[in-house]
Amino acid sequence: MPRLLIAAVSVAVVLFGFTATAGAAPKEDNKNVELVPVVCEGLGSFDVITMENAATAFRPDGSVLVAKRFGGEFTGTITTNDGATFPFSDSFEEGPPGQGFEDRLIECNFTETESETFILDAEFAEFAGIPESYVGTQVTLAGTFNGTAWVFAPGPE
Repeated sequence: MPRLLIAAVSVAVVLFGFTATAGAAPKEDNKNVELVPVVCEGLGSFDVITMENAATAFRPDGSVLVAKRFGGEFTGTITTNDGATFPFSDSFEEGPPGQGFEDRLIECNFTETESETFILDAEFAEFAGIPESYVGTQVTLAGTFNGTAWVFAPGPE
């Protein structure tokens, strides 16, 4: 399942910043990477890049922001291959434990329209309240993700 879908269904997305340089930014065609575009007052536009329990925000000027927490709410529908629809919503907030850098965090809100088609597995069917008869069939999850990324610029205050 694509990374944003996993986040939207509250599968653990532990977003802990890692040190990187702009030249080390993952390529957009890497299927293990999800780029989440964010516009933040005071910081401008940037991409939060999530990969396997980590996240970093790369700004257009090459500087790096650390994404300490990430959360939001997904609201939409799941449509089965025979046209049946099921409402779906879920919210979460994830991040590393501890209270470090709380005084330096900047809250950045964003909205993303999402549409993902995938083969329904038993775990997600149970989580979403979809009848077991649809397990193994193609479904489409479509809706809106209203999210928040809490970021800070590494380095001295």
